Amino acid sequence: MTSFTLQLTPCGGTEHLADLASFRQQSLPIPHSYASWSLHHHLAEWVWVRACRPDGSLLCAFAVALHSSHAIPGMRIGRIEHFGGDLHQAAAPLAGQILAATARHLPRLLRLEVQLFDTDPEHRNQVSRLLCAAGGNPMPEPRSYSHTLRLDLTASTEEVLFKQLSSRMRRNLRKTAREADIHIEPISDNSLTARISRLHNDSFKRHSGSAPALDIPAMIRDSQAGSGSQLLGAFDHRRPAPDHLIAFAWATFHGDHATYEHAASEPVRNASAIAPGAALMWRLILWAREQGASWFDLGGTLPPNSPDDHPLQGIITFKQGFSNDRVKLSSEYVFEPHPFLVGAINQGRRMAGRIRASMSREHFAS
Repeated sequence: MTSFTLQLTPCGGTEHLADLASFRQQSLPIPHSYASWSLHHHLAEWVWVRACRPDGSLLCAFAVALHSSHAIPGMRIGRIEHFGGDLHQAAAPLAGQILAATARHLPRLLRLEVQLFDTDPEHRNQVSRLLCAAGGNPMPEPRSYSHTLRLDLTASTEEVLFKQLSSRMRRNLRKTAREADIHIEPISDNSLTARISRLHNDSFKRHSGSAPALDIPAMIRDSQAGSGSQLLGAFDHRRPAPDHLIAFAWATFHGDHATYEHAASEPVRNASAIAPGAALMWRLILWAREQGASWFDLGGTLPPNSPDDHPLQGIITFKQGFSNDRVKLSSEYVFEPHPFLVGAINQGRRMAGRIRASMSREHFAS
């Protein structure tokens, strides 16, 4: 007899909303993707998974985002973020079994990706071993960063918090505050969607990267709906709309902390120009503190021993103006309920790769 049973219900349904209310009453930290994001992000199907004890009481719960698989039509890829920590403490000994059972129970699931999130390294390693014992494998190419820079928000006053920043960052923020033509405001206008997308894509092109897709209308809805996230823009009202938006930044709230998710700006043309990125970051930090967050995740950092000329080094240097506290937050695992099917797909990809390589050699030989 198993020590738990699974219930799969839609996010936004009665059970999901009741569980969220219960977590809040218990002062448990609720990840953004479990709460408001699962209600506003419509590009995925969201399933609320409840693991219950034999007496029917709730052991743990989490949200799964489901997307269509490109490898096999009709099959799906699931992803769970922020599994672990205080919210799932009671279920930790059964974490591997619960996640493996979830992968088996979700219909037409090809792969279940799990982000194990815990700032306690000893506890995270213990749960990692349980996931592997239950059939989970480390993801060869994780989708999220594992290390980040963390800013402590427990300072007694805003002034004390401000003093934690580097002297250069404090000067930058004071300079921006004196610029009367630049205004930091919440973004609520859907007509700015294309402008945000352009800033986002252009920023990645400048850093030789591929821009991840953003669900910008959902970001706007989520930010306007409550305390789940905050989307801010830097506006230069001397310019016509929509080009008056010169930068944006988005942060999400997870109960005990907030995360700097996405940001982009126009390139700074000269050394004397105002760079609004710092002001946006600072406003998001203050917003997170107002929501009750005890720390702020600055959105990832480079892996250890990265070269000094890494394309993202400038962004990391900017973040270090706010904090140099480097921590490991997460690791990622994958459960494959149909390993033979996955093996056949991988074999087909390897064969296709060899055929392309052979055709390329024949082309150059001729």
